[in-house]
Amino acid sequence: MVKLKPCGSSSVVERLLAKEKVAGSIPVCRSKNISVSSGMFLFQGLNPFRFWAKINSLKFVIMAMEATHVRFARDISQYLNITDWSTFYAGAIYPDSRYVTGISRDKTHGPDCPKNPFAVGLSDFEKGWAAHLYYDEVAHLLYFKALSKPHERVFPGSDLWQTITAVKVIEDMLGFKYLGSEKKFLLEFSADDFPITEDKKLIEKYCSFQKNLYDHQPEVNDYKKFWTAFNIEKEIAEGVLLKVHKFLIDKLICDRIENIFSTVLKSVQK
Repeated sequence: MVKLKPCGSSSVVERLLAKEKVAGSIPVCRSKNISVSSGMFLFQGLNPFRFWAKINSLKFVIMAMEATHVRFARDISQYLNITDWSTFYAGAIYPDSRYVTGISRDKTHGPDCPKNPFAVGLSDFEKGWAAHLYYDEVAHLLYFKALSKPHERVFPGSDLWQTITAVKVIEDMLGFKYLGSEKKFLLEFSADDFPITEDKKLIEKYCSFQKNLYDHQPEVNDYKKFWTAFNIEKEIAEGVLLKVHKFLIDKLICDRIENIFSTVLKSVQK
């Protein structure tokens, strides 16, 4: 954990805090400091996407969206001896709940979290959780490859972030089409399926965001509504959507995006 401490009225951080403070229910850090953990900022009353664009010293893993994670969890479940399917799929979508609960990324994606879904002794929830982290790690470089771009730091809200997020949206729309009965787990799960200590009301809020997105085959504009719920700025969301529409008419890009999932899955089957 890195701590950035405002130091006087001339501090860059302090000036940005004063300038960028907005109303809304953003996850908060209980300290007067700004906590930075693996590229995620949590701070009182701020729009994180506006602030991240100003602070550009950290790299983070590009993460898939939840239909993609449920699809991947389903496709490797044949190797995992699952008994409680609701808890398993809850584990597969749990890590990104931190965007709502405000807990440190280290607690959901860090080194002490389950990252090998095939490890002995994991609960069904932990198997789903590990499947999520496994996909994030393996797919990270594949997003750059699909765009024929070199691997580099990605700063939230930047043009490159918007470009890769557009890839993730298309990946997620494709992934949802391949789901069968598993779709219900995106709609029926609740805080009771999460054997964790986070605020249950915030977990329910996270669940409701997912349900609103996946209660039908998501279309491009549905993701804009989804991001609005997370207080992503309008111009950033619109920038992503423009890129999504551009990629959808590019067969080469679409084929590359579809191959991301199959490549990650093959890495498990080797």
